[in-house]
Amino acid sequence: MLDRAGRLYVYITVYSKVVSLPQHRATAQWVEGLRSIIHNFRANNVSPMTCLKKHWMKLAFMTNTNGKIPVRSITRTFASGKTEKVIFQALKELGLPSGKNDEIEPAAFTYEKFYELTQKICPRTDIEDLFKKM
Repeated sequence: MLDRAGRLYVYITVYSKVVSLPQHRATAQWVEGLRSIIHNFRANNVSPMTCLKKHWMKLAFMTNTNGKIPVRSITRTFASGKTEKVIFQALKELGLPSGKNDEIEPAAFTYEKFYELTQKICPRTDIEDLFKKM
């Protein structure tokens, strides 16, 4: 099933009959592994701020051979429905390199800059209020 942004959701159904085959230990291990992922309430209920921090870390670690973060990887991150010009303008307003082929120093791409970038690209004051309450 695809959502509006084009992301694909995968539905997992666990059949209990698979586990009833004791001669196949691998199937039992698979089912137990899937159950631990599906029923991990701490992982399923992660705060939005934690998700943003994880995404920022992922971008910060995606450096090129020069050890810098390509602006192109940031534009791909926010590409769903936003034009590149909006992203380039937001980067420029934050004082970061904003050209299509530019590169950002990892030290300059702090979490605070990333958070400001997300707020400029996706201005949702109601969500920002929730973040401040947490």
